[in-house]
Amino acid sequence: MKTQVKYNELRNTCNCQDYVVETDTWEDSTYCNGCFEDELDFMKEYLGKWYKDNEGGWWRVEGLPLWNRQACGVFQAHTMIDFVRGITVNGEWRLRYRLNGDVLEAILSHHDRPTGGAFTVAYGQDPNAWIYDNSTEF
Repeated sequence: MKTQVKYNELRNTCNCQDYVVETDTWEDSTYCNGCFEDELDFMKEYLGKWYKDNEGGWWRVEGLPLWNRQACGVFQAHTMIDFVRGITVNGEWRLRYRLNGDVLEAILSHHDRPTGGAFTVAYGQDPNAWIYDNSTEF
């Protein structure tokens, strides 16, 4: 028996649909009902304690799929929208994500990676912190 892993999803494009009674089908809506904001609120609720416990707001990304490479680095975000900007690309994208312990596992799809690429996000550290640490002797 296989275990299926459920990923949550966030898109920056509208995925609103309207039910058409005459044909008993769903069709893409001609207007957006605020689906991105709803999905962003769900993400914030889902990540809850894990997100809030990162007091400094520094995050470490490993393997972010870009067009020609997988990027790694740190960024700072104190709001959910800034967090999402730190783990996505400019343009249209689809983000599937889940928490696995203290690591966010994600798959990001976009025009350069239509099938998606996996990456992780974990608590990071201010990259300049070591400059201010006077306790280390050389």
